[in-house]
Amino acid sequence: MARRYITLSDEQINRAQHADIAEYLRQHGETVIREGKCFVWKKHDSVRIQGYKWYQNSTQKGGAAVSFLQHFFSMHFVDAVAALTGENIPSLPERKGSPASQSAKPKTNTASAQNFVLPEKADTYKHVYAYLSKTRDLDDDILSIFFENGSLYEDIRKNAVFVGFDEKKIPRSAHKKGTNTFAPPYKRCVTGSNLNYPFGYFGGGETCYVFEAAIDLMSFMCLNRNQELLKQNYIAIGGLHINPVYQVLESHVNIKQVVFCTDNDIDGKLPDGTPHNHGQEFAKKHAHNLQTMNYETKILTPSTKDWNEDLKKERMNLL
Repeated sequence: MARRYITLSDEQINRAQHADIAEYLRQHGETVIREGKCFVWKKHDSVRIQGYKWYQNSTQKGGAAVSFLQHFFSMHFVDAVAALTGENIPSLPERKGSPASQSAKPKTNTASAQNFVLPEKADTYKHVYAYLSKTRDLDDDILSIFFENGSLYEDIRKNAVFVGFDEKKIPRSAHKKGTNTFAPPYKRCVTGSNLNYPFGYFGGGETCYVFEAAIDLMSFMCLNRNQELLKQNYIAIGGLHINPVYQVLESHVNIKQVVFCTDNDIDGKLPDGTPHNHGQEFAKKHAHNLQTMNYETKILTPSTKDWNEDLKKERMNLL
């Protein structure tokens, strides 16, 4: 969406500028490899990252975290700040007929259309099905919901692809997850994805359950079977990013309650070593913010690290 001028506080900009770039990349499925005091981004191996600073040897460009997202992900400054802080910074539409509105909107749409392409689909889903049902213990009927509506499929490299759609059912984002349990873990965010459109299921009810990952979403559905299961809404926000939640609330006015089901990071720590349960602190913060906007909120905490671990634990106890 095109924007008019938006005022950001110094505190917001400062937090965004000093965000941990390597951690941001990990949360979006990118691989970073430590080399001494720095990290190397596997996708662009000339990039060196140290905390919030980056430098690309091949272009001799560098800077802080916000410029990193602007340079490599073509983000608007405001969007980069929002992504790095996890905040919902409102978009302000251009006034109709203004020169900025006439020029900015086509550029945004064209870039999105050119950059985002779904991975090529395989003519089978056997590898994805085997991985999700046997390794992750997900139930056939839950998997079939997502296979049938096109939000889950297998690509030609045998990866599971989790797709996010917009209100018109047009694919806008996708994450890939490797299915080979004998290879190093593999996950990637597909280039050009608009992460405001998350993988999910929308049943039309008044409640939306929020998860960090698609597999946790489906695990929760397996664990919580009742008559209301398919009448409610479920989204996977791809880490700890609040913008997809606000996007869903804006486009699904039927939703009155948001239930945060984020991870239970009992061993989590801040960069300075201070204990910090990332998933639960995120849930507390944004549950409070949504309450001020007249949404009902609730927090459900997995007994282990996440809902898939809970599902595996339950299945083991049933054997």
